[in-house]
Amino acid sequence: ASDAARLALVFQGGSLWAMLLSLLWPVYPYKPARRAVTALYRALGDMAADLVDLATSRLTDAVRGEAAVEPWPGLDRQRLDDAQQKIVQQLALLDGATQRFIAARRG
Repeated sequence: ASDAARLALVFQGGSLWAMLLSLLWPVYPYKPARRAVTALYRALGDMAADLVDLATSRLTDAVRGEAAVEPWPGLDRQRLDDAQQKIVQQLALLDGATQRFIAARRG
């Protein structure tokens, strides 16, 4: 009976330690990918707002045409590539963790 009580106390102590660590030291594994996608959506939103402003403005057709073909500074190929790379990295980490879990379950 004392072994069972000691085992229960060790289990409870480990559980409390895990809860304390998760509260004081949070881990956000998706944060880099979320930030990259958020920046991409913000740039797309800015581009859409600029297009609405451009469509509703009283600019001449020539000026409106020139403004429509200028690139938006927030939406560049580098930002798209960064978001894609971070998502692929996150998926690779998850895939690796999944493969390790399956291997541990079999082994």
